[in-house]
Amino acid sequence: MIAPAVVGLNFRWLFNTQYGLVDALLRMFNLPDIPWLTHPAWALVSVIVADVWQNTPLMVLLFL
Repeated sequence: MIAPAVVGLNFRWLFNTQYGLVDALLRMFNLPDIPWLTHPAWALVSVIVADVWQNTPLMVLLFL
């Protein structure tokens, strides 16, 4: 299990439009930058991804 503060900081860095890893990968393939944390629809997607990433290990342990 991962602390929510750590997940928040990691995903804030990953989804940053200037120096985030996700947008850097998109730029490598000549795709446009996505406003992950400023556009409401994309912010919802990024929150869902972070939540799934945080809670998947716990759910796997509970289902085993």
